[in-house]
Amino acid sequence: MAATLTLTGTLLATPLTASGSGDAPLPIPLQEIFALSKKHYDEVTLTDGNPLVVNLGGLSEVNVLFVRATGGKVRLRVTSSDGALQAIPVDPFHLTLTKSVGITAFDLTRDPAISNPVTVRIFLGQKA
Repeated sequence: MAATLTLTGTLLATPLTASGSGDAPLPIPLQEIFALSKKHYDEVTLTDGNPLVVNLGGLSEVNVLFVRATGGKVRLRVTSSDGALQAIPVDPFHLTLTKSVGITAFDLTRDPAISNPVTVRIFLGQKA
């Protein structure tokens, strides 16, 4: 099912205290619009330290990847034509938007220091 993904807002880093150095807030406007040919939602629960390969839900490649972990940190490893098993910490969320290089596989691993189950919500989108 085709869809449009829109990410809008502002990323703003504001100094905690006033300084004489002229360290001003740095606003970065966000306005990303992706036309998607397919999308897929998933939710998994990680109960041990073994990698879980995530099903792409019929997508041939992933151009939008959103991962949110609840209950602890997870490690996300992605594979694309840029490289295999590129590791990224997710604590508590990660977002990838890529138009030129799609992700072809990924897995999730619960942090070994965590003993409780970790729930991970996943959104995948394939560009149109």
